[in-house]
Amino acid sequence: METRLLVQINFLGFACRPILLLICLFFLSANSGKHLLASTHGETAQVTNLKATFFVNTLKYVRWDNRDLPSAEIPIRLLIVGDDHTNFKSRLEYLLNVSDLEISGRSIKVESLPKWPKKDAEVISSGAFMAILLDSESKKWQPGMYPDTPGVLVVGEGESYLRRGLALCLIQDNNRVKLRVNLARAKSRNIEISSSLLVLNRVEVINK
Repeated sequence: METRLLVQINFLGFACRPILLLICLFFLSANSGKHLLASTHGETAQVTNLKATFFVNTLKYVRWDNRDLPSAEIPIRLLIVGDDHTNFKSRLEYLLNVSDLEISGRSIKVESLPKWPKKDAEVISSGAFMAILLDSESKKWQPGMYPDTPGVLVVGEGESYLRRGLALCLIQDNNRVKLRVNLARAKSRNIEISSSLLVLNRVEVINK
């Protein structure tokens, strides 16, 4: 009889099963060379790992209307927008691959974008339904830039996005990470955030 490992850990307020424990250990030990020891632009790779893990777990609590998603055979694009000096894209790709996370049966394809396009259609028409705005884009982003298209989820990395009208914000709090959820913005784009996420530790909720 196969022996099952029953140990769970509480990581960033989420109940994480052994697979996520392995993910965390991978980043915090296997990559403990220059990426984890160095601090780049004030943020260590360890904090970036925490943000990436937090975001992947958050996606498990987000629900889209199938009418707003591309055809089942087309991956959902996740754009990493801005100067990715902390290798956020590579960390997300690893986590998504290991966890086999899908959205309504659709895989997630991570891509880099140096800046948000002047015309939303350049992104939306090609199937981009998620985007993470890195800190380098914070001075350029204004609330009116959020695409007026159902199913589009835009996430900000850093406190500078708190009042910029985004659905989600990942915020560094010393060496920890917390999530700000704007329910009104998510609802306005026909995106549902599970109440199971809203009651978790290190999750703040606003509704305006």
